[in-house]
Amino acid sequence: MPYADAVAKTAATTFYAEKDAAPEKGAAKALMAPGDKTRFDAMFDTMSPDERKAMFDGIGKDVARVAGAQALASMLRDSGLSGREIDARFGYDHAALSRTANGKSVSGPTLWRLYALAEALGFDIELKVTERK
Repeated sequence: MPYADAVAKTAATTFYAEKDAAPEKGAAKALMAPGDKTRFDAMFDTMSPDERKAMFDGIGKDVARVAGAQALASMLRDSGLSGREIDARFGYDHAALSRTANGKSVSGPTLWRLYALAEALGFDIELKVTERK
């Protein structure tokens, strides 16, 4: 199996199989039980490159939606401002902020929107890559 496929397969298996250690309101739930890994491996091995790409595009969107919602919820909670106050001060629709922060948005927040809101509320967003040990 090519290296890129092996990495992608590991990422998908991890995303779909791991249980959320500390479930919170709106947190992602496992989509596949750990015992289903064998079935996933067999399915993955029969997929064409286009099918694999489509699957990982979907996983990437799911991860971005959930991570974005969690980042947004954290900023809203820690800002000390209500959604209506943020709406009045900065022009962000409070209903849309609430839906997105609670994971009810289909697409989640864009990275641009997260950065803009973080700037307005006095937060920094860090994207970080670290070496595994």
